Amino acid sequence: MHSFFASRPCSLRPHFKAHKTPAIAHRQAAAGCVGFTTATLGEAELLADEGFDDLLIANEICDPTKMQRLADLAGRVALTVAVDSSEAVDLIKGTGVRVVVDINVGMPRCGVAPEGALGVARAAADAGLELVGVMGYEGHATVIEDIAERAKVARASMAILIGVADELRAQGFAIDIVSGGSTLTYDVTGGTEGVTEVQAGSYALMDTEFAKSSPFEEALQCLTTVLSTQGRLAVLDAGLKTMTIDHGNPKLPEDVSADVLYLADEHTSLVVREGFDAKPGERMWLRPSHVDPTVNLHDRLYAFRDERVEEVWPVSGRGYG
Repeated sequence: MHSFFASRPCSLRPHFKAHKTPAIAHRQAAAGCVGFTTATLGEAELLADEGFDDLLIANEICDPTKMQRLADLAGRVALTVAVDSSEAVDLIKGTGVRVVVDINVGMPRCGVAPEGALGVARAAADAGLELVGVMGYEGHATVIEDIAERAKVARASMAILIGVADELRAQGFAIDIVSGGSTLTYDVTGGTEGVTEVQAGSYALMDTEFAKSSPFEEALQCLTTVLSTQGRLAVLDAGLKTMTIDHGNPKLPEDVSADVLYLADEHTSLVVREGFDAKPGERMWLRPSHVDPTVNLHDRLYAFRDERVEEVWPVSGRGYG
């Protein structure tokens, strides 16, 4: 990922929410990036404590009780926050943050409709906030398995975003940042003229869902223990409190003769096939389907090479601070 952006005018702004682990962020910074993306104010505060600067909270901050924290952080680092309404602008007025207008480019989530961007930009200017750019997330493209179709949808989304940037420039706004991207669209979005940075995150650890159609390999696995083997069933000691299943059940290594049946709170039940010979007390890996919320369930990651644990990394950014 970092090699891809090293020779291009577009920059990488890794999304911290994907791993919430400062040790990984330091490695990403060493590999080269323009700054970091966060989903929450708490994540941004943690990164500031770790010595990082140039942080983008790619989300609207609309909780009135957080405004003093936001102002304090803006006094420490270069901090940019997304806005998509005049109400969001009014809430953060006076905090000293920079802003990007969040544009809906097709993902049914936050983001003002393209035709409403000028109104939000003018509201920011009237509130005395420094408008530095626009952002839009083409997340609806990432669920498309066909790579050519996914690229087509991603390009269409970025065309909307770049069009809004051009319109705001025509109205006299200095739009230096055009931010978008995802691990599954980084090469398309990052190669689109006019996009200045990509907010990819999952590439660092990956999961089974994104790895299906990505050049990045899975690094995150959960080491479990076999609890029971009864006929065609086997049970592991990791369940819904260990990993999320919003992207489907976790998977076993390819050489294990079993399939995941379902997850309960503390258990994963397997249907075993001929050749399965694991016994209670033995270890078995599970491969999570969605890295971000799974990492958020754990206090630490064990960084290993081959069979040797080299470091233990605190997941300091888990939760909401």
